[in-house]
Amino acid sequence: GTALHAVLGGWMNTFHLHVQNRWRQYGSIYKENLGPLNVVAIQDPEDVAAVLRAEGRYPKRFTLESFTMAIADLDEHYGVFLGNGEEWHRYRTLLNKRLMRPQQAAVFT
Repeated sequence: GTALHAVLGGWMNTFHLHVQNRWRQYGSIYKENLGPLNVVAIQDPEDVAAVLRAEGRYPKRFTLESFTMAIADLDEHYGVFLGNGEEWHRYRTLLNKRLMRPQQAAVFT
């Protein structure tokens, strides 16, 4: 599968190029197996926006066990990027306060 090729081929540091190649090969939506995970990749911003709107107030995303263990060992929190459910919503609400201000959002463009 793709994950094994990534590890053995040493291309994890260029994974973005792999995704770009898959987009060229299969289009803006495609399914791929990453080890035990079946992933649907969505490249078109309008499609991504539609998926995010459909997630509801408390989205649930997959969590990698290695991240869970590392975060627990470091006594950290998942935050907006790795969080789920109500925890994600709490962090996203805090982040929105800054990102929804045009002057603050301009920093990220």
